[in-house]
Amino acid sequence: DDLDASGMHFLVWNRLGQAIGCGRIMPGGWLGRMAIAKEYRNAGVGHKLLATMCAHARTSGLMVLKLHALKAVQGFYQQAGAVPIGAAFVAAGIAHQEMHLTL
Repeated sequence: DDLDASGMHFLVWNRLGQAIGCGRIMPGGWLGRMAIAKEYRNAGVGHKLLATMCAHARTSGLMVLKLHALKAVQGFYQQAGAVPIGAAFVAAGIAHQEMHLTL
């Protein structure tokens, strides 16, 4: 999207050199566009990616990452320590929950 140029992007590659995961951190500490290829979900790839993103955010001086989690994967972020903020909301027809992850 039009915000890509201002973010820090992260990619995960498999042994064949194929991109299997991605995410970005935007100015102000907003985490977004995190996705893992379906066949690599529930294999720890997402947790490793999030841990890497958190480590980078800490070294960049951020104390909190903020995100709008899809309600369907809210538990993933809660396992990492993120807490819900406010009420759930709908964006693009999909339920979301704002969450904050203290680093």
